[in-house]
Order: sequence, then structure tokens, then C-alpha cells
Amino acid sequence: MSRRPITDPEQIRGALEEGRIRRVLAVRASRLGDLLMATPALHAFHERNPAAEITFLTNEYSRAFLENDPDIHELLTFKGRERDLLTRKAAPIRKQVQERKVDLLLALRPRKEIGAFAEKLEIPYVYPLGQRGTDSDDVHVVQQTWDRIAPLGLSGEPGPMRLFLAEEDLRSARQVIPDGEGPIILLHPGGDDTKRLWLWRGVRKRIWPKTHWAELIQRLEGGLGARVLVSSGNALEGRWVEDILGRVPNRATHLSGLPLRQFCAAFELSDLVITGDTGPLHIASALGRPQLCLFGPTAVTYTGPWNDKARVLRKEIPCSPCQGKKTRCRQNVCMEELSPSQVHGEARRYLEELASRAEALSS
Repeated sequence: MSRRPITDPEQIRGALEEGRIRRVLAVRASRLGDLLMATPALHAFHERNPAAEITFLTNEYSRAFLENDPDIHELLTFKGRERDLLTRKAAPIRKQVQERKVDLLLALRPRKEIGAFAEKLEIPYVYPLGQRGTDSDDVHVVQQTWDRIAPLGLSGEPGPMRLFLAEEDLRSARQVIPDGEGPIILLHPGGDDTKRLWLWRGVRKRIWPKTHWAELIQRLEGGLGARVLVSSGNALEGRWVEDILGRVPNRATHLSGLPLRQFCAAFELSDLVITGDTGPLHIASALGRPQLCLFGPTAVTYTGPWNDKARVLRKEIPCSPCQGKKTRCRQNVCMEELSPSQVHGEARRYLEELASRAEALSS
């Protein structure tokens, strides 16, 4: 007869403090940005419990984000997301987890499937099955993830997101960046919404118009003498980017089809990153890069950049942020009214400010 695992935070905290929990399984298998936003909580947990060995369970694509992370003892991967953990295709990974005799599961996302997974394998975990915690647009995802495991003894506030690159990653990225003297500015126009441009009743969500991106590229190259890189994360985004570059007289460099860690290294080597609300925004944040973030229908308080070097640009209109829900705004006004000249002007000011700071530090 199976036993119901412990879910009381006080009991689990006591077992951690007494050293009775040594093998911990952290679970987060979803979008790349969401995975990065879980790293501050994971780091704080490991700092408080350094003797506990953390195995991280994620999907295969996200694995590269966690390589070289000193908080993680072992990586396990499977094909799918959290909702697939109880399906037949996840049977091999359930067997691997059972073989490791895990003492505690850290549910870094409040999905009922993670709770059911812990119940099936009789692993203690922090929150009861189905409890969602403070899942609100007014609370950042980083903070929400922190709050879920804070009862295990976390104190203070979440730190920065974490992403560890190797020198080989940087060397590979340097090979695809054109030589020159101007600042390197990386643009990432795509995102999840490029594969479903129209949402409920014809609403575009987080997409900045192609014509705006094309004009911005021309302004950055002509006005700032910048070396402009335009990245895409998959074939569909690549077609989107090619359409943008086809509107630009002097073609910028398209970073397409790069391995994930080389893709991230291109962000690390850039002087400025400009994105919408998408996964690469969080790559730049985790690397602590200067960035401009273009926001419209989505809430900055929820998925905005977790980075003190980031600046958010948005049009303050009464209906924003709407999250793309219950609206018939076919023109996506909040994004379209954010002009290329405004973004270019802010990019110029920010680069000048960064140059002044560097000069002051060197003098």
C-alpha cells in the first residue's frame, strides 16, 4: 500500500536542517525564460542546504541552459513538459528518479502534474496537490517561484538569474559576429506569437511590426554605425527575420540555427540587446546585459526583465497591459505606437551613458 508523502514545509525544513534530506529533485520543464526565472530560488536553496545534491529534471532542449551550473549535481531530461510526467512516454524517467531514491521534490512550478508525479513516486514535496500559490500578474514569476519554496528557510529577496557559459561558447559566437568598430546590437524580433500571430478575435499580442524592426535596423546602422545582429530561435522565426531583413538595404547579420549555448554567447558579446517579451529577453537578463525591452499587452510586473541593466519601453495607454484577453484590438495599438525613432533614441542615449561610465571607471 502506497504512503502519502510529506507535504508539510515545517517537517521538510526540519529534515533538511538535520541532514536527513540529501537527494533533491528540482522540476521545471517548460519554456526557456521560465526555466531561467527559477534559478534564483534554486541557488538560494542550495546556498542554505549545500550538503543536499540537486538533480534537475527538465526537457532536452532546456538542458543546455543548466550545464555548468554549480548548484546542480546532475541533469535528467525527457521529451515533454510537466504535463507529460505521468504519461507512458515518461515511464523511463520515472524509473530513473525511483532509482535515485529522492528525498525531496522541489516543484518550481505549481502544476498539478508535478504534485501527482511526487505522489506516485512517494516523494516529499512542498505544496499540496493542485495548490497554485500566488500566481498573479502583479507578482513577478521569479518572486512567485521563490515564494513557493521560501517556507523551506529562504530569507531575503531573490537574486539575479543565472546562466553559465564556457569560453568555448564565447569563441564559437565570436566567429559569427562581423568584424568592425561600431557597437554590437543584437535584436530578437520573434517569439511564441510569431507562430500564432492572431489570438482571440484577431488580437496580436507581443509582436512589434516588421516595418518597425526594419526601420530600427536602418537607424542603428546609419545613425550609430552599429554592427546589428538579428537572431531567430527556430525555422519559423527565421522566416520572420528574413522578411524583415528583406526590407533593409544593407542587410544585417542573421544569427540562425545556432546551438543554444552559442546563441546565448552572442547575447553575452553584445553591447546592447533589444527584444520584445520573449525568452531571449530573459537570456540577456540572466547574463546581466544592457537591454531595451519592448512591452505592450503583457505585464512588466509579471514577466519583465529581472536585470538592473534593463530598460522597458512601452506606450502607457489605458487598456495596457491587457494580456491579450477579452479585447478586439486588431491593430495591437500598444505595440504599433511604440515608434522606431523612440527605440533608436533610447538606444543612442543608453550607449552614450554606458560609454561615459566606462570612461569614468578607466580614468
